[in-house]
Amino acid sequence: MLLQSLNQGTRQNPRSRTLMALVLGALILGTGAAFGQPAGPPPPPRPGAPPPPADPMMAMQEGAGAAIRHAYDAIGRSGVLVESSRAEGSGDLLAQSRNTYQQALTAYQASNFTAAQEWGMMAADLARAADELASARLFAAAQPKVNPPPQVMGGPDPAARVYDDLGRLAQHRADIAARIGSTPDAADQQVHNLLEEAGRLEQNAQNLLNSQKLQEAGSMARAADALLAACDHSIQRVLIASGRVAVPLPPASGGPPPPPPPQP
Repeated sequence: MLLQSLNQGTRQNPRSRTLMALVLGALILGTGAAFGQPAGPPPPPRPGAPPPPADPMMAMQEGAGAAIRHAYDAIGRSGVLVESSRAEGSGDLLAQSRNTYQQALTAYQASNFTAAQEWGMMAADLARAADELASARLFAAAQPKVNPPPQVMGGPDPAARVYDDLGRLAQHRADIAARIGSTPDAADQQVHNLLEEAGRLEQNAQNLLNSQKLQEAGSMARAADALLAACDHSIQRVLIASGRVAVPLPPASGGPPPPPPPQP
């Protein structure tokens, strides 16, 4: 009835035709809303609302890519220092880092993102160990030709920091030994070799500390700790692959794919 009366009126009055168009438009919009058709874009999420759940596979891929990119950068930095210092053992650690990086890329390309992430972090730790050995050698060869600064009362004690590093290092090595004792098949020959090298570097750090060569002692202790971290990632990779440890889900980084392998 409403449409009939409006239709009769519009034949006589142009203004009525405009009113007729408005009424019809309102009826069409109302009908669309009744059938669930959106009248506009969805509202933005309210402040403080949790983000939508991430795709686990995508998060694992992004975590692996981030670890590989970090290793790539670490290998590049370490290569410069190792070439400059020629420190004993640093070249071998850098070569191991490059080989481990290649393992990470191979796993990534095979969509084994969990293994790729562990390989990538292990490669970065090996490069960091080589970096610390090279830094110790460079510092020893370029001692400043000035007297050391005075020790400020109440200030940080460099020797105490090295002692703390050595204490944490001994505990870390004991933890890894206990882990290998409970799961001996999780440690390959490389892990055992790295543990042995970490013990040697720890002893070197202690000897340098006794000689008051604090800078070199600190670098040696950090190099040993980096080797132990590499052992952790190698063992973790084996335990995850065998199903004895749950796969960790890294936060999504949104970064690009990993770069090509660095040249040796």
